[in-house]
Amino acid sequence: MTARDRLATARQSSNLADSPDRLTDVSVLAAAGMVASSNAVGMSLMRLRDTMDRHEWPYCLSATSARMRRFFAKRNDKPSEREMHDLSERILRAWVAPTCPVCDGRGHKKIAGTPLMEDEPCGVCHGAGVLPIDYGLAGGVAEASRFVAAWLDKCAADAAHQTRLKVYG
Repeated sequence: MTARDRLATARQSSNLADSPDRLTDVSVLAAAGMVASSNAVGMSLMRLRDTMDRHEWPYCLSATSARMRRFFAKRNDKPSEREMHDLSERILRAWVAPTCPVCDGRGHKKIAGTPLMEDEPCGVCHGAGVLPIDYGLAGGVAEASRFVAAWLDKCAADAAHQTRLKVYG
């Protein structure tokens, strides 16, 4: 069981008894708390993506917006504050749930009125079931979306790695 699986299980545990001779849910939650003290954004992103914890959305959106502003800080083609916020929200939504809206992540469009799928791959995602983070964006905005998405990936991966080290040593 991976550390992320253990953490997901521990978050929903009804048994918070601790035992010094074995790994318990309390130990896993304590490890996550220690990681969150040094990597709050990464742990929030993990909670948002893994458990769809709606309470994490405002914090993650704020961190994403701050990273977006940092990207555009020294550029001349800076979008307005509202456009940056909307782009940040779009990026975070696509990062959390990257499924193609046309085929619902199945890779093939559904035949209207039936539960069957078409033989041809979806024309939007080309059968992948997911869309790239910069789908439909152009120029500096597409570059910004890739930059911010890479940062989100790094924060979440660092938090997962730190949690794994704390839990399994």
